[in-house]
Amino acid sequence: MVNNRFYSKILISGEYIIFQGAKALAVPYKNYSGKLDFITDKSIHDKLENHSNKVFQDLNKYFDKTLSGSVLTNKFKLGKFNNDINNGLYFNSNIHEGYGIGSSGALTAAIYNNYVNNREYFFNNEFHNKILLNLKNELAYIESFFHGKSSGIDALVSYVNKPLLINRNSIEVTNYKIEKKPQLTILLIDTGQTRNTQDLINRFNNEIENKKLFKLLENGLIPASNSFTDALIENNIPGIFKNLQKISEFQFDNFRLLIVPEFLNFWEQGLKSGKYFLKLCGSGSGGYLLGLINDFEYFNNVVNLNFPSINYEIVNC
Repeated sequence: MVNNRFYSKILISGEYIIFQGAKALAVPYKNYSGKLDFITDKSIHDKLENHSNKVFQDLNKYFDKTLSGSVLTNKFKLGKFNNDINNGLYFNSNIHEGYGIGSSGALTAAIYNNYVNNREYFFNNEFHNKILLNLKNELAYIESFFHGKSSGIDALVSYVNKPLLINRNSIEVTNYKIEKKPQLTILLIDTGQTRNTQDLINRFNNEIENKKLFKLLENGLIPASNSFTDALIENNIPGIFKNLQKISEFQFDNFRLLIVPEFLNFWEQGLKSGKYFLKLCGSGSGGYLLGLINDFEYFNNVVNLNFPSINYEIVNC
């Protein structure tokens, strides 16, 4: 068990609109990872480890109440899970929680891998759509404990450890890679703030009932995001930035409450210059932002001159 490591993820496209049928592209990000482990005598006073064990205790209560009738009925080793929790089970992880890179997804993948009987297996490295969809649904059940409602995508990427292209009724493995290029650099930009993903998702789900917002998504954000996803897969640089600009403008105009206020000017400067664009990474309101840069020298000068306290990391995966 302790040798199975599960990685964080980056959702490059499709945040908030997967449930509305939009395409999404998600990739595993191996800079951060976690694995199941047990608290030892030497680490018994570690607050993070004890907090993680408490999360498992609460997850166990969730299983007690909801497992019967779920997609994992008669498949989950509840007794073994309970016994391991009592023996100090925790998730040994360096994935930042509340940052939009799948900390709960990696934890879910680890739980699924260790405690589910007859789980979905992949034969000869073949990832069939039906298997991926079934697996996503089973993982979504576990991950819903953390977010109230989950697509299962974060956990699926972590479990499969492959880039995934998600469409309304299909999931497929892609060979998409993120590499720094002169014309395209992808960054994770640290806002320095954590957030509560479940509260944000619940708020969005309530607001989506507003017909005006739904029309804006249907006619604006979803088509732009789908075209952006296609351009990423095709490595169509002009198409990437053309549609990314639409996404960034839409989020700036309509999701402003999900952008940390200190980053609004930085976001707007990218839109005005056309040299870089920012978008939400996950649910927003903190954590990471995703930056796509077509003039890295310009971007770096803007940061050094106007926003020197901003920290970012270049994504290669």
